[in-house]
Amino acid sequence: TPVDLAQQDTVQAVAITVTNSSPAPMTRTTVSLRGPAGWTVGPQSVEIRRIDPGERAHAVFDVRVPTLRDGFRMYPFTATITYRGGDGIGTATQERVLTSGDALGSIAEARNNVGVTTLEDTTAGNFDGGGNSFSAEALEAVGVTPGATLEGAGAQFTWPDVAAGEADNVTASGQAIELGTAGSRIAVLASGSGLNASGTMTVYYTDGSRSEGTLAVPNWTGAGANPQAEVVAASTGRNTPDGYGNENGTYSIFATSIEIDPAKTVDVVVLPGNSTLHVFDMVVV
Repeated sequence: TPVDLAQQDTVQAVAITVTNSSPAPMTRTTVSLRGPAGWTVGPQSVEIRRIDPGERAHAVFDVRVPTLRDGFRMYPFTATITYRGGDGIGTATQERVLTSGDALGSIAEARNNVGVTTLEDTTAGNFDGGGNSFSAEALEAVGVTPGATLEGAGAQFTWPDVAAGEADNVTASGQAIELGTAGSRIAVLASGSGLNASGTMTVYYTDGSRSEGTLAVPNWTGAGANPQAEVVAASTGRNTPDGYGNENGTYSIFATSIEIDPAKTVDVVVLPGNSTLHVFDMVVV
């Protein structure tokens, strides 16, 4: 039975159900429950003497629900059992994640960085922390324009349909973004502003489970993390605070993906906490 997060500052009874689906009895079964960091759960464990084939038993724990913080939050609960007999494996673990607050409804809502500027106003952008940005004119020359469809990593992306000089990408800092669909991979259109543009992306499914994958792309110059990422577009030169420059350099946008459980529906994706990762679009394929 799940915790009711709406009932804060309460102690709630949580029942863990153990079902013996094997042809042999389960004996000396011990059930434990671990809650979110800082939460109080008791008792430490519950002993169940015997569970016959086809039968089920319950272990009840008291969980103290504290005052919850504002914003989107995730609260993992992990139940672990150890036993003898049964299927002979001897242990099993099940995790469920509860959430509170609202995730961002789309990648567009999360945009917080200006990565593309025009020659008319190169100072409006700051992709790399040094005031430099992609050149809108150079991107247009390779087919990257507002609202354009771009392909990479087996997916179709939509380039942000905003004017140059407006927020067009997400610097990853743990934002939670709703996706609400099923597939086998999450494909990401991104570029890096550092040599270690990498981190763990966490996927939460509608059934309360989760999975993780490493999201990594090279620096926009092509060096750094995940050299296997696919180059979607490569533009010549970039805009600097002093105007168009680095004419002999190539500045790229990449596509990569992480695997997800195709049998489940994605609820929310949490981006890594690495601001050198810049995400332009993200789709489930």
